[in-house]
Amino acid sequence: MRNLFLYIGGPLVALLLIFTWFYPGLIWVTVVVLALFLVGIYNITQERHTILRNFPVLVISAIFLNSFLLNYSNILLRRIRTESLFQERSGR
Repeated sequence: MRNLFLYIGGPLVALLLIFTWFYPGLIWVTVVVLALFLVGIYNITQERHTILRNFPVLVISAIFLNSFLLNYSNILLRRIRTESLFQERSGR
């Protein structure tokens, strides 16, 4: 699986860098793919966590979604609490 990641990811990043040179509109796709590739390389070479080594993109995506959803739920709950607080004050 690691070899497949390296054999497909390396040429894909190289091709995207070449295409980005000629088509600057691809810069954002290249940045995202390059970031995921670098995270994958880091997680393949690290030896501390097995799950990160075996499923690098999946784990990083789960961590990102977890932090994003946690922050969004806190904002949503804060908004609900303040709206209910204003309703209680106006009802008196």
